[in-house]
Amino acid sequence: MSWELFSKSAHQSRVFVYKRNGAPHFLTPLYVASFSSLGDAEFGSRALATLYSLRQALPNGQYPAILLSAYDLKRRLKLGEDAAEVPVVRELLKELAQGDVWQLDSGVYEKDSLQDSTWDLQEFLSVFQSARPPCAVAYDYRPSDPSIQGFEQALDSTISSARDCLNGSQITLLVRFHVEAGLWEIEPSHQEDSRIRALLKLVSSALCTLDNRVAVLGVAENELGPGIRTRLRSIARLRAALSGADIEKPIHIFGASDPLNLALYCLAGADIFDGLNWSRYYLDTEDCCFRDKGLLSWRQPSVGEAVSLATQSEMLGISNILRMQQFTSALQRLVETGLPRTTREETWCAFVATCCREILERRG
Repeated sequence: MSWELFSKSAHQSRVFVYKRNGAPHFLTPLYVASFSSLGDAEFGSRALATLYSLRQALPNGQYPAILLSAYDLKRRLKLGEDAAEVPVVRELLKELAQGDVWQLDSGVYEKDSLQDSTWDLQEFLSVFQSARPPCAVAYDYRPSDPSIQGFEQALDSTISSARDCLNGSQITLLVRFHVEAGLWEIEPSHQEDSRIRALLKLVSSALCTLDNRVAVLGVAENELGPGIRTRLRSIARLRAALSGADIEKPIHIFGASDPLNLALYCLAGADIFDGLNWSRYYLDTEDCCFRDKGLLSWRQPSVGEAVSLATQSEMLGISNILRMQQFTSALQRLVETGLPRTTREETWCAFVATCCREILERRG
């Protein structure tokens, strides 16, 4: 299993192909459906029902990309705890084995959200050993302060978990930035430029050191900057730094579900996206926005109204995933050809070019 460069535009965008036994299975841009127990106490049984239905809805044995949290498998479904283990967890893992790209997340998101100080690397590794996922996110560490030294220490700890602990899986290295010291410029200055360059050099060096050990580079959406312009510039800087170091790996933006953001991030140089909003809202890819989930049958009358809230949630998830596949396929064509077909595609391209022009010119 591996990610390989398939094509790239004249600027930042790429298309990567995920291969298994030499055969292509996925192309980027790729939207990954994430499941989490946060706000969803029945996520285990709902995830299983959604996966059953998706396997039937998708043609030719295709299977969507899925992300599950190690924290949820251990803390909520009691994976590996014998008599306490929730029965649905084994059925869930069996169903996930039908696909090629299910990813085990480190559980740090839930740990931070719930302020659970007992969740640590060893807890994560116990789940990894039980689940044996084809893909995994290395246990990530957030910088304790905004200094370069603080970032380097956190990155070194994340590198250690990727290098030494996760044998047998495709690894995503999720690089965490301090919320006050990321890849965006706080103010135009030589000092800020030097700081950002130092961060990018550390990231590139880490990937060169790990070489083929890491398949994907990950960053959290909310650590890319406070607004869309700064986020696009952060992604463009990251892609330019990788390109300058002759590193061709997909960039995964964690926590990104908004269709418009996905389109812009993709054109700036990102490739893989995941989030929870596909299960909470109606993802309107025509107007590129979130809508109340009850509006599913407004846009898609043929889907109709379900007889129960649980069934309606399942229908919503399946519809959103299929719609996002169509949306990312259109983005893939745009990246490959570089030729906008619609006014909105022209607007996307022009906006990204305006935001990132200085970075692209500097790279050239």
